[in-house]
Amino acid sequence: MANPNPPVKYSIAVADDLSRALTQLTAKINWYLGHRKHLVDSLLDCPDAPPTSVPWRGARRRRYDTESDDRRKELHRLAREATALRKLVDQATAQAREANK
Repeated sequence: MANPNPPVKYSIAVADDLSRALTQLTAKINWYLGHRKHLVDSLLDCPDAPPTSVPWRGARRRRYDTESDDRRKELHRLAREATALRKLVDQATAQAREANK
């Protein structure tokens, strides 16, 4: 009877590429989150604006902040997920390298 689970050939080069892409994804998400926070802080809250400028306030701003917070939380979740997946790929790659010694 044939083996129902034949050995799997692990492509270390592809795994390294995937790990690198996941690292880049996490870095880009984190950069975007920081950049977006800087924009909100500088453009909407007007901390360094002349006295004639007024920060954006009111119901529309609260709705914007709520929606923005939801998107920010989702992006943080995606970054954590990408990091966790990269760790799993790296672990599997290390095991494959060890098995191929």
